[in-house]
Order: sequence, then structure tokens, then C-alpha cells
Amino acid sequence: MRPRSLLHAVPLAVKELSLPAPATSTWRGCAGVRNVVMADGGPSPCGDSRRAPVVLVHGFGATVAVWERLRQRLYAEGFSHVVMAGYSAARTDPATVCAGVAALCQAVGSAFASSGIHLVGHSLGGLVARSVAQSVGESVRVDTLVTIATPHRGSHAARLMGGGCARAMRPGSPWLTALEEQRLQDQTWWVNYYSELDLVVRRSSGRAAGCGLNVVVGGRGHQGIASSPFLVDHLVGQLTSSEARDHLVVA
Repeated sequence: MRPRSLLHAVPLAVKELSLPAPATSTWRGCAGVRNVVMADGGPSPCGDSRRAPVVLVHGFGATVAVWERLRQRLYAEGFSHVVMAGYSAARTDPATVCAGVAALCQAVGSAFASSGIHLVGHSLGGLVARSVAQSVGESVRVDTLVTIATPHRGSHAARLMGGGCARAMRPGSPWLTALEEQRLQDQTWWVNYYSELDLVVRRSSGRAAGCGLNVVVGGRGHQGIASSPFLVDHLVGQLTSSEARDHLVVA
């Protein structure tokens, strides 16, 4: 059972995100963290509690619904704890979202007594995941970082939107420059997915420099890429392989 002291209820979370919660999910806020909420379905009945928790971070203007196919597949493959972070990008700024997701990762790792987590982000969520993985330090270990359709060098589409998060995604922004100057934890395996059909994040921005693996996903645009059967299969395989490598190192 999850410690009751870790999380407290956020009654309006679902309403604010304009998304009905899946029947198996519970929505909660992380104590002391504003503007970031979480939804998770609890332990999978067929899951392996030894697997690291997976934290999913959606993008600008999206909701946790983007993760439904991946969440179901993770449960089917034995990942017991899958947590989806939700936020409203139009109402906040990158620093606040990153602080909230970092605190959520720390809380999740502590709650499930895990030495590490897998952190996955789509679009703006990929930039947030990168920032968290580069800055959380020793308090939480990010075993695998996955970025999907992420504007590593910005998106000109962000010029059409207002707010701090949109400004941060514009090419040459101070936030993007700072991300490029930071380094990941040594043990973090970084996998990046992008699409040649993405009209929001072009190939030149979607390919990541310095990651362990760049993977092109065919036949999907910016939003559809997260539910691509190929991506879901490949991503779950990467998380499973990452855990196998960790077990070999420990042994």
C-alpha cells in the first residue's frame, strides 16, 4: 500500500486538465509541489514489483491521454508502477514544471523503495524530462531517459503561442541553451525518438546530440508518434534491457 503521507488529494486536478480520469487511475498532488499532479493506476496485478517505476510527462497543450497505449503495454510487460505527471503549460513556466516533476520523481522513488526510475517525456515533456535527469543529483537515479518528438533545438511553432513554456521552446532560448550545457548522470541511458513527418518538431531539432540512441519512427506526426505500435514496442524493450544491464552490474 502506498504511504498516505506521501501524497494528498487534488480534487480539481481532472477538471483543470479537461480530461476524464481513466477508470483505473487515481489523481493526486505531490506534497509541497504546485502545478503538477499525478495519475496512476496502482500496482499492476501481473506486475513485477522489482521493476523500477516509470514516470511519464506529456507535452504542451496535451494531457495524460497521450500515454494510454504505452501505459497499457507497460502494465502488460510487468512494470508495476506507472505514474503520469500532468500540468497546464499555459498557466506555468518550465522552471516550475521541472521542479514539480523532479519532486514527483523523488517521491515516487521513495514510495516504491526503488533505487532508480525510468523517465519518459513527449515534446515539451521531453525537455522537462531532460532537465530533471540532468539536475536531480544523488537524490534520485534516472536509469533511462526517453525523449519523444522533443524540440531539442527549439520549434518555430512555439512563436505562435504565448506563455513562459512556449517562449522557452523557441529556438535559441536561454532555457534550451542551458539544457545543452548540462550533462546527464553517468549511469543514465538516453533514447530519443523522432519522426520525419513531424511538422511541429523538424528533424534538425528532433534528433538529439549526445544521446545513446536516436530512433526514427515512421508514419506518425507530432501527436501520433507517442501511440505508434513500433515506438511502444521499442521503448518497452529499451526499458527492459536497461534493467537487465543494471542487474548484471549489481551482480
